[in-house]
Amino acid sequence: METSRRCLDAAVSLLGRRAHSRAELQRKLKQKKFADDVIGAALAELERRGHIDDQRFAQMRAASAARHKHHGPRRIMSDLMRAGISMESARSASQEVYSENSAADAARDLAMKQAMRLKKLEPSAARRRLIGFLQRRGFDYEAIGPAVAAALGPEID
Repeated sequence: METSRRCLDAAVSLLGRRAHSRAELQRKLKQKKFADDVIGAALAELERRGHIDDQRFAQMRAASAARHKHHGPRRIMSDLMRAGISMESARSASQEVYSENSAADAARDLAMKQAMRLKKLEPSAARRRLIGFLQRRGFDYEAIGPAVAAALGPEID
């Protein structure tokens, strides 16, 4: 009983700092050397009370990543799956945040800001860097192509 109370307290303490997915909490509690059955019971209790909800966690994390970190849909999905969210939930949260048009708009806005830093470079180098930057942020080429064209002008062969 004492161990289960300490495990539950540790989980609540972790949740007090920031929201966690069920998998993140399970991993962190395991690192604290709690037994699997004790961890399972603590997590079940927290889910029953509504303190753990992976779908809500995914939606909040996706919205935050898009708004504050300017991550694209692919990066958001990858980060959520790394946090233990299922692929379906990660995709759903990412799609809620970014419709097809809003992803393109976000990529264009980010490209315009970044283009100011690249104006001293040779055009081909600036284009390569901007494409790489947007790819690392998690945008796909359907969003990147028009964004780079808007920021740097059409590519000249």
